[in-house]
Amino acid sequence: MEKKLDKSEEKKQIRQAIQEKRNSMEKETRLAFSEEIANKFLALQQYRDTRSILIFYPFRSEADSTFIIKRALKEGKKIILPKVKGKELELYYINDTGSQLEKSRMGIMEPVDNLCSKAAVEDVDIAVIPGLCFDKNMNRLGFGGGFFDRLIPMLPANIKKIAICFDLQVLDNIPVEKHDKKIDMIITEKSIYSKKIAILIAAYNEEKYIEDVIKNCSAAGLDIIIVDDGSTDKTLETVLSAKEKIKKFEAKIYILNHEYNMGKGQALKTGFAFALENGYFGVITLDADGQHDAGEIANFLDKISKEDIDIIVGSRFKDTKGMPFIRLATNVFTSWLISSIAGKKIDDVQSGYRYIGNRVLKNIKLETGNFDTEPEILLKASWMDYKIINIPISTIYHKDFVSHVNPVKDTIKFFRMVIKSIFWKIKFKRTGTTS
Repeated sequence: MEKKLDKSEEKKQIRQAIQEKRNSMEKETRLAFSEEIANKFLALQQYRDTRSILIFYPFRSEADSTFIIKRALKEGKKIILPKVKGKELELYYINDTGSQLEKSRMGIMEPVDNLCSKAAVEDVDIAVIPGLCFDKNMNRLGFGGGFFDRLIPMLPANIKKIAICFDLQVLDNIPVEKHDKKIDMIITEKSIYSKKIAILIAAYNEEKYIEDVIKNCSAAGLDIIIVDDGSTDKTLETVLSAKEKIKKFEAKIYILNHEYNMGKGQALKTGFAFALENGYFGVITLDADGQHDAGEIANFLDKISKEDIDIIVGSRFKDTKGMPFIRLATNVFTSWLISSIAGKKIDDVQSGYRYIGNRVLKNIKLETGNFDTEPEILLKASWMDYKIINIPISTIYHKDFVSHVNPVKDTIKFFRMVIKSIFWKIKFKRTGTTS
C-alpha cells in the first residue's frame, strides 16, 4: 500500500513539478503570456481606482510584472516593492527600476534602501502577490520562506490581494496548512479566477413570492441556484418564467428539481453539491418566502471580502419588532441550546440567511435532511473550529405568511438532532472528523 505523503512533502513535490514546467517555457512564450496577464490586470476597475500598488519584481521564470510596473508609473501611480530584511519584508516606494534596484544575495532585484522612501502596509491600495502555485479556492503555495504569508495578514483587510501567474500554475486543489493565506483573485493568460459565490434558494410551494425573491437577488450580480423541492403548486413554472424575465442581469440561474418533497435539508444538500461541482467559493442561502431582504446580500459580500470567514449567520435578534412571541421565544431557546453544545456563540441558529464557505461544504458530512440541517452545520463547523460570525439582518413578515415548519414533527426532529449531536461530539473528539 502506497504511503500517504504529509502536507509538507506534498507541497515540496508540487513546488518542484510546477517549477520545472514553468522553467521549460520558451522565453518568447513567457513574455507573450506575461503581456496578456498584464493587460487583464490593467483593465480591472480595482487598478483604475488605485493610487499605490504593492507588487513583486520578476525573478527567473515568473510572470513578468514589469509590464504592469512601467504602465502604472507612466500613469502616475505609486509602486511599492518588498525587500527581505531578516524574516520579514520591508516595503519601499520606487519610481525608477533602472537606478533604484539592486540584486540581493538570492539574485532578486530589490529596492536600494538609501535611494528609496519607505512605505507602510497602510499605504497599499492593491497588492499583487507572487507564488509558485495556486488553486481555484484561492489558496497560495509560496516558495517556502513564508515572507508573504506573514505580510498578507498585516495588509489592510479591505484591499484586494491578486496573484498574477501562468495558467499552468493553477491547480484544482493544493494542500493547505493553518499558516497559509488566501488571496482574492488569480489572473493568468487564459482566465481570471476569483471568489465565485452563488445564492442558494431552497423552494417548496412558494409560487407567490419566488419571482420577486429571484428578481431582488439577481440585482446582486451573483449566480443563483434554485432547488425546487418537489413543489405541488406552480413554483417551478414561476421560476422558469422569472429566469426569462431577468436576462438583462449578468447572473446565471440554475434550476435543480426534486421529483418529490424531500425536506429543506435535502434541498440545501443538493444545492451544496452543485456549488462544489461548479467551483463556487461559497453560497449565500436565503429563504424563498420573501422574508429576507436581498439588498443585505451586499453586507455578506463585504464581510467575505475583508475576512477569511467560513460561516456568516444573519441574526434577526438586533430587531425583533414584528416577530411573533412564540417564534422569538423558540429562537432564543434553540440558539442558546445549540451555542452551548457548539461551544461558540451563535445568535440565531434558525436563520436561513447565511453564508457558507466551500471548506464547510467539502469537509462536513451532514446526516439530517430537514430544518434540523441548518443547526447541524453550525454544530459541526464549530467543533472543527471554523470561523463563524453573526451579522444583523432584517426580516419581512407578510400578513398571509404560512410556515412550512411542522410544530410537532420538526420539534421532534430538532431534539432528536440535539441528542444525536452529543454522540457526534464524542465521535469528533475521538476521531477529529464529523463523518
